[in-house]
Amino acid sequence: MKLIKDLSYYTLRAHLYGKEQNKQVTFKFEELETLWFCTRKNVKRKLKKFQEEDKLTYTPGLGRGNPSRLTFRDSFQKEIEQFVQESMRQDKLDDLVHLLQLPIPKAWVATISPQLQKMFGMQESKQEKDVLRTIISRDLSTLDPVYSSITVENHMIQQLGDTLVTYSRKRDEIRPRLAHHWQVDENNTTWTFYLRKGVRFHHQGAFTSLDVKHTLNRFNPAHRFTGL
Repeated sequence: MKLIKDLSYYTLRAHLYGKEQNKQVTFKFEELETLWFCTRKNVKRKLKKFQEEDKLTYTPGLGRGNPSRLTFRDSFQKEIEQFVQESMRQDKLDDLVHLLQLPIPKAWVATISPQLQKMFGMQESKQEKDVLRTIISRDLSTLDPVYSSITVENHMIQQLGDTLVTYSRKRDEIRPRLAHHWQVDENNTTWTFYLRKGVRFHHQGAFTSLDVKHTLNRFNPAHRFTGL
């Protein structure tokens, strides 16, 4: 299956699917002009192109004001499944993301969701760097944890880095992360954290107590942390 670079075909099918019967549907040019933001001439050009690609058959309405008819070659669900499978095979993630934003039945995507989930998140690589794939619907303002205040950015930061410890709501306790153990003195004024070995900081060097000190000072410049 050859992927259609112009996703307006799938936009068309999603728009008309609610009144489609037996792979046939009637329409008026005015709604396709609005759907595709183009002139009637360009609408006819698109339909002719899709017909040449054997996606559909266009039958003009008889008489002024009568609706025209489209007859599709395959069911919409079959085409969606084929498109998703081929997009994943060719690693066309941009096309896949645009497709999934269309108003298509969620049950169709559910059948392939396990495969989609494998494509996103942290991907191990045989090269020196791993790859993180995620869907972002808006521009990121920052990935600096000091200044980030938006949920989607905070979620992304959690995928890119880690904290010394974390809070478990389920267990109602502090759990180790980059610090595998810690101690506190009797006055609760001096805390000692024992860091995991073999962790790389974002500067590509080994993660050390100097990085912890620098990070804490960035978060709270009014109170300088001096201990190591």
